[in-house]
Amino acid sequence: MDNAPVHQGERFKEVIGSLKIKAYVRSKQPPNRAALVKEIKRAIPETITPEKSKKFFSHCQRLYRPCAEFGQITGAVLTALPED
Repeated sequence: MDNAPVHQGERFKEVIGSLKIKAYVRSKQPPNRAALVKEIKRAIPETITPEKSKKFFSHCQRLYRPCAEFGQITGAVLTALPED
């Protein structure tokens, strides 16, 4: 969140509070790009796990044939469990 006037005032605080959102005010200083890259590299292994990657690629494989053949993507395709 930046320091824009729209992000200030009682009504804004009320809305943020009701949504249970963590809000913080960004520094006026420009971001340190080297630190940002370091944090992104650190977070990738924690966020993109082998299990999540496997599920993602399995999902893509199930959708590929209907998409390639311009077929209908039905609920059965979308809800099918990934094959292990």
